[in-house]
Amino acid sequence: MLRRLLGLCFLATLLAVGCDSDGGSEASVTPSASATATSTVFVLDHSTPTATSAAGGPTATEFPVESIPFRAWLADLESGELHEVYEDEDLAVWSARFEADDVVILNGTAVGRDGQPVTAEVAPLCIPADELATLDGVEVSGWSSCAYVGPSGRYATYGVDAGEHEHPGGHRTPMWDQWVLDLETGERWLAQAGIVDCGGCDGAFGMTWSPDGRFFAIGDLGGPDRVFLVDTEARTTRLVAHGTQHQHKPAWSPNVPGQLLVRGEDGAALLLDEVAGTEETLPLAWPARFDPTGQLIYSPAGDGVSDGPTLIYDLRRGAIVAELSGVPDWSFLWNGDAAVVGTDEGFVAAIPGGECEGTAVYRSSEVGQCIEGALGAVPSNDGRRVAYSLATDEVVSDPRRGTFTVYEVVVFDEATASEIVVAERVVSGPLPPRLIWNDGGDLLLIIAPHFAGI
Repeated sequence: MLRRLLGLCFLATLLAVGCDSDGGSEASVTPSASATATSTVFVLDHSTPTATSAAGGPTATEFPVESIPFRAWLADLESGELHEVYEDEDLAVWSARFEADDVVILNGTAVGRDGQPVTAEVAPLCIPADELATLDGVEVSGWSSCAYVGPSGRYATYGVDAGEHEHPGGHRTPMWDQWVLDLETGERWLAQAGIVDCGGCDGAFGMTWSPDGRFFAIGDLGGPDRVFLVDTEARTTRLVAHGTQHQHKPAWSPNVPGQLLVRGEDGAALLLDEVAGTEETLPLAWPARFDPTGQLIYSPAGDGVSDGPTLIYDLRRGAIVAELSGVPDWSFLWNGDAAVVGTDEGFVAAIPGGECEGTAVYRSSEVGQCIEGALGAVPSNDGRRVAYSLATDEVVSDPRRGTFTVYEVVVFDEATASEIVVAERVVSGPLPPRLIWNDGGDLLLIIAPHFAGI
């Protein structure tokens, strides 16, 4: 039987603690009394499995299918409904986001709250070269890749082959020039010449647009490892950092145009504001990330190396407000998921590791509540709920992809101080299911099997 450590004392303990902190002491984790989850159970529609015994291990479950498909479900916490919104035998969910709070975009397809496809204008992320032979009377040629379209839909950027770069030692790799295209006027301009390719590598972040579509950051894939920041409106480019592996990817503020975090030369987090023209070195190590409100920055954001602690910096106060045991899982950094969210009272953070054999939940305090066994925990953007996965003692053998773990997905609701099992028999691996909240905190997207990295 799964251990559940959340009870009524969870709410009382955390609400009794104020939000002020000098950040000078190590966070503590307090286990609570056991409680039983008695709320609505959402049952996934799996085929009935045949259980067999694995000698010396947990029960292995063989589903009567040739492979475990890639799936996604949408759980509505208000109506108590669960809808399967994606299934494919071979193609994983590679792109997932909420739009307009009740529409989810999965691999470019829009689905509504009821799980049914909806008509939504989904802007293309990339325009293939063969679709851009001619644009508004301007002949487009020399394309070496597709054009990546910014969130505003006004600008796109693309690369054109530009010869080779000779590295120390004599080996040579390709180079390209990065251009910006105004999709309204057809005007083009050279943003940066001579960006260096690696000649075949993995793990670089490539490029990333600002939320408003005015700026983008782009880096070499090898060689000098430069990171450039491009302003599409001012038509300027400047060197802002070095380091182009995925863990070096700049982070954009979700609500302040032109504000971003980059890795400083000394390994500290550097806060840039391209609109205000300011630059500030923060008392945080890289990698650092914004919370969904843009008011908090936390570090490390999950580098797979550090053991913590996790520091939370409040931009409004200009100070570190919490030091928490443990560190977010590395997959959060890879996927862009948030382990910390700002609230009116302060913050909610779900941090694995440290003193907790699972995930500790902190609410505006350095005193955390340990949820034993909780994996992949994600607080809702409004801080009311925390979703997480619990591994069962079952595994599923897939003849094509190997062995997977069977999970149940649980939501703790602060308002009712109760746990809600929103999904059972969710098969995932090598990571627990990926969990994504909408802004309102009442829709939870569940993706499994889940993996991250290369």
